[in-house]
Amino acid sequence: MSDIEPLFIFGGILRGLAQLVMLIICIVLVYKKKNTATLLMLIGSILTILFYIANIAWPLISARSGTESLAKSVAILNVLGNIPYLVFILGFILFVIKHVKKDSNTL
Repeated sequence: MSDIEPLFIFGGILRGLAQLVMLIICIVLVYKKKNTATLLMLIGSILTILFYIANIAWPLISARSGTESLAKSVAILNVLGNIPYLVFILGFILFVIKHVKKDSNTL
């Protein structure tokens, strides 16, 4: 079982780094083209990081109250955890609609 632990740690670090890179990209994008689409992508990226932290902290805290509390917190996080991605996707769709031309192969 101890062979699996480094994989979980590496996966968490890799996910955190990817989210930080996405946040930096969104900040640069908002700086270069500030509009509703880029702001939604930035908000989605920030919320993703906050929910990533909540996915670690909230179950640890709720586990102290028992298994039912832990199960409830995990279920709530499963539902709410998708909201940041939906906000980001909405911003991305708006960005693509506004900035990609129909007959053009470039951005």
